[in-house]
Amino acid sequence: MRKSCSIIVILALLLCHAIDIRAQTTHWGTTATGGTSDVGTLYTITEASVFTKVYDFPRNPGGNPKGDLVRASNGLYYGVTEFGGSLGFGTLFSFNPATGAYVTLHEFTGNSGTATGARPIRGLVIGANGRLYGLCSEGGTNNLGTLFEYIIASATFTRKVNFNGTTNGRNPRCKLVRASNNQLYGVTALGGANNRGVLFSYNATLASTPTSVTAIYNFTLADGGQPFSGMILATNNLLYGTTQIGGANGTASNGGSLYSFNTTSNTWTKLHDFAQAGGWRPTGELVQAANGLLYGTTSLGGASDLGALFSFEIATATYTKLYDMVAGTGGNTPFGAMFRASNNLLYGVTKNGGNADNGVLYSFNTTTNSYTPLVNMSTIGANDTWGGFIEDPNGTLVGMTNLGGLGLAGTMFKYVIGTNTLSTLVNFAYAEASFPKGRLTRATNGLFYGLASGGGLNGQGVLFSFNPTGSVFTKLVDLGGALGGSPFGTLVLSGGKLYGLCNNGGTHGGGTLFEFDPVSNTYTKKIDLQSAATGTGPLAGLMAASNGKLYGTTSSGATNGFGALLEYTPSTNTIVRRYDFIVVNGTQPEVDLLQASNGLLYGTLAQNGSLGQGTLFSYNPVNQAFTKLFNFDGLQGGTPSGELVQASNGKLYGTCRDGGLFFNGCIYSWDITSGTFVEEYDMETAEGRFSDGGLLEGTDARLYGTCVQGGANDKGVVFRFNPANGTFTVLQSFAGADGQNPFNSLVRDVIPPANQVQLAMKVFLEGPFNSGAGTMSDALRTLGGASPFPITEPYTALGFVHVGGGGGETISPTVLSVVGNDAIVDWVFLQLRSTVSPFNVIATRSALVQRDGDVVDINGVSAVSFNVAPGNYRVAVRHRNHLGCMTNAEVALSSSPTTVNLTNGSVATFGTSAQKTVGAFQVLFAGNCIPDNILKYSGSSNDRDPILVRIGGAVPTNTTNGYYIEDVNLDGIVKYSGSSNDRDPILVNIGGSVPTATRTEQLP
Repeated sequence: MRKSCSIIVILALLLCHAIDIRAQTTHWGTTATGGTSDVGTLYTITEASVFTKVYDFPRNPGGNPKGDLVRASNGLYYGVTEFGGSLGFGTLFSFNPATGAYVTLHEFTGNSGTATGARPIRGLVIGANGRLYGLCSEGGTNNLGTLFEYIIASATFTRKVNFNGTTNGRNPRCKLVRASNNQLYGVTALGGANNRGVLFSYNATLASTPTSVTAIYNFTLADGGQPFSGMILATNNLLYGTTQIGGANGTASNGGSLYSFNTTSNTWTKLHDFAQAGGWRPTGELVQAANGLLYGTTSLGGASDLGALFSFEIATATYTKLYDMVAGTGGNTPFGAMFRASNNLLYGVTKNGGNADNGVLYSFNTTTNSYTPLVNMSTIGANDTWGGFIEDPNGTLVGMTNLGGLGLAGTMFKYVIGTNTLSTLVNFAYAEASFPKGRLTRATNGLFYGLASGGGLNGQGVLFSFNPTGSVFTKLVDLGGALGGSPFGTLVLSGGKLYGLCNNGGTHGGGTLFEFDPVSNTYTKKIDLQSAATGTGPLAGLMAASNGKLYGTTSSGATNGFGALLEYTPSTNTIVRRYDFIVVNGTQPEVDLLQASNGLLYGTLAQNGSLGQGTLFSYNPVNQAFTKLFNFDGLQGGTPSGELVQASNGKLYGTCRDGGLFFNGCIYSWDITSGTFVEEYDMETAEGRFSDGGLLEGTDARLYGTCVQGGANDKGVVFRFNPANGTFTVLQSFAGADGQNPFNSLVRDVIPPANQVQLAMKVFLEGPFNSGAGTMSDALRTLGGASPFPITEPYTALGFVHVGGGGGETISPTVLSVVGNDAIVDWVFLQLRSTVSPFNVIATRSALVQRDGDVVDINGVSAVSFNVAPGNYRVAVRHRNHLGCMTNAEVALSSSPTTVNLTNGSVATFGTSAQKTVGAFQVLFAGNCIPDNILKYSGSSNDRDPILVRIGGAVPTNTTNGYYIEDVNLDGIVKYSGSSNDRDPILVNIGGSVPTATRTEQLP
């Protein structure tokens, strides 16, 4: 249920509450959208609530160019896109053909803010003053279009003119032209006296250019109106252009005319009325060929009503249809202008036709009047070309398409005439990485690694790295196809390699399991997922369990069609389907699994279950037992979507995307000991909704998480939840510019050790050992009173010397709550020693030994890690009141757990009789109450007297309860006499008959 109904905003927290000085830890996260390019951001947030946007995922922000490029004197290309930019109103950009650098120079603002305009269509022109000029078809103060100026030298953008509809026209969709008098001339598609468009001039010769145009001619339907293309300057210094409707043969939706304009006399003259048979509705500018004739195309009409190519002789006003566009391979429906290349051929691109109906790049020979299709635009995956070309250098044509490309929003391409080859220069709206959904993973080299489900050369996502030093983003692998694509999960570090799952692709199309080596930057597909064998479509990543294996899930396929739980062994590259999901137990696994302190794996399923809202489950990797633990019902949360976390109080915490009191999702807990579910907190919209990521426990014992939506701007939030009192705090409401839609959880800014090995040891202590059961007693872990089981390792206080990073190990009290064979018996002291000089201790760790002899790290589950380089070591184990021993041979240790079993005699030990044989087992000798490497029953510094002292020193039958070194049999009771006393094992282990005998620990 809801614990607190009020939002504690961060300002109030700063003003009213002291922040814990420890709460400075930094956490990292990503958003799936938003930021400068609207494809996501990478950010940090500290436990002191300081948010920083660190990086914007890169993208070419413009989209859907419909015009031509211009080449300025600095060698750069300049152009506009109709859409894209942070507001979606289009962009002005530059492109450096020498370096491939694409730069957004201005993002149009529509009719709001500075109202610079929206939807620039036909491109730019260079004025006599060297400045760039262009037109927006919409936006501006009146939302009817603008004329703008860009000064290259000072990078200054200025809206110069607002079109008003009546006196100067509206919605210009053309390209300006520079006339012989250096004035700029253009046309609007609508507005003016007849609402059929206006021809205007603009004085761009002055240093301070005007803020108005001069309307010269109002188009009419009778003579042709709604010009869609600009004018060109012919060799006779007249301007020539076309309209797309009206004229003698046209209507309000078809036809058009060809006209001239004399800039000296301001005279407009209709020269030709387009008709359907000869081609009509021209949309591209005219071009003048070397023979002096004008050439152009119509988008409709002609023999097949798919457009025509024509010539117009200026001197005689003769119009000639030269070629009828037809369906099929030749291309049809040309929208853009033809271009006269240095070889005097005309080149253009059709909008449709050709392979995949993507259009065809063609040439036209004005000497022979021959039309030649050259190359399909589908070659580069581009289509819908509206513009013409520039030539740079001679023999290379550069143009743009409106659609297609990797970003699906058009391309800039080049065509090399000599080789008849087409290639892409820019993919508009292309992102190197987009929609990251999984968490970041920190590797030993200090870099973060992550997966983006979109972007990349194949549009199927990428694997990337991010160096927080310098904020350097590096795309490492373009996913897709056989490699696998669209990864939604998180990378996991195991054995120095990163492992992950792809949702689709691979040999069978169902996804892949892959490995990435951060040392060599090598990507290797390891497994092709297929429906029957593994299931397909994984929606989450893998997790590394303490047994050295990786576990993950698929969401479809397998026996029941709902996917499966998988076990992968990296050392053998084998994958096993361990459980097939079924409706009653839940389906649709969307989150990574978690291994809790009891050794079980926990996860959630987002759909079905008995109540139809998803389930929570456990999986035992030892006996492969799957157990449904809880059915979500919607009221207490539904669609569990965030990976679980085990907090320091021992409970598991997770999030639901839906349901709860306000139908916005909730935070819940699961007590693994009692099996109790608690709905901890229900989010309101203002606080965040639809949490898709898991929680992270901070150093302040509070939980940090994200919501995909909600918050002040309904773009998602970062929040903090205090499980101790149910307090929910919004730390950051995303606003879009800083990112939005965070689908994943946070990760700590912690670099794993560069050199790390793992040891999976097994050892028995004689004192608590029961040879009949083959296990040890775990009586110490439940001790209470004045001397309970220590939470912090006892060896430093006893004089054991830690080196190599060991010492001070501390456990969570929940580790001691585990029962059964994995119950904790006591602390042990591990050493890695030199193989050359075994007396030389290189590294130590305090660890825990379980009833079955397994030695585990302080989480009570994992193999023990040492921060040393992989290699060969002698391994020794010591105990506070048992004699230690060491392997006789060197042991090869690596980042994967290496097993050293000292309980069955399979591993030879250093020295003579280093361990004691008890039945079929080997155990450490008990009785070293003075941890000095020798057992003594009598004489100075013997191990018997401390027992008597501990119980009072006078009455041998007294006892003392607690965690004491004199408790040789580790039953929690120090006894000097009677049954199960702690004195007799000492005498037995020195021989049993000569009290003055001794036994020496077999360590160098």
